[in-house]
Amino acid sequence: MPLKDFYVSLRDTGTVDVDSADDPSLDEIQELKAVLRELDRLTRLELPGTPPPLAMAAVSWAAVTFYRACQFLVFREVEGDEVEATLSRPCPEPLSPACVHSVDLVLRRLPDVVALARGLAPRDPLVEGLVELAHAWPLSSVGIRDLGPVPPDRLEPVMAHPCLRQLYIDRILGTDDSSRVDRPDVSRAVERTLGFYPELSPRMAMHGQK
Repeated sequence: MPLKDFYVSLRDTGTVDVDSADDPSLDEIQELKAVLRELDRLTRLELPGTPPPLAMAAVSWAAVTFYRACQFLVFREVEGDEVEATLSRPCPEPLSPACVHSVDLVLRRLPDVVALARGLAPRDPLVEGLVELAHAWPLSSVGIRDLGPVPPDRLEPVMAHPCLRQLYIDRILGTDDSSRVDRPDVSRAVERTLGFYPELSPRMAMHGQK
């Protein structure tokens, strides 16, 4: 499935297919931009508040990285060095709320891919690469079990932006990911979100009261 069709199918049906392990071409990436803009438009309708602006370089990087990860999940013959090199390519945008929002448009599906990869081979280079991505993009990796602490500096743009902060808290509550309630600002945000209804998430309410 070509890159553009991959994301159209992911957006419209939630299902995807890959038919080769080839790196997408520059033309394919260029054609994808209209799909990514539409994905951003649709996502904005569901977010709590006003998200940051779209950073096209960041979302394009995330789209190619996620696509390649799905290829590696299917084509197990790809060498570990190639997997590692591909998944460690840095995002071309500096870390900011706009960058985090844009990357999350795609990488919010990272927990599903991590679960699939761990199910195939827990110590595989693909798992290691995905876990590194999960640490680097904490908004997108909520719910991944046994991930360990995320770097505080990677979380700062999330907690500094009202929309991203609330999205982060909603995901923590939705996945019951108590590992993320390890900072006072996150605990306070959890407590505020639960308000007078701690019974909606007793485990998270206990963390929020600490």
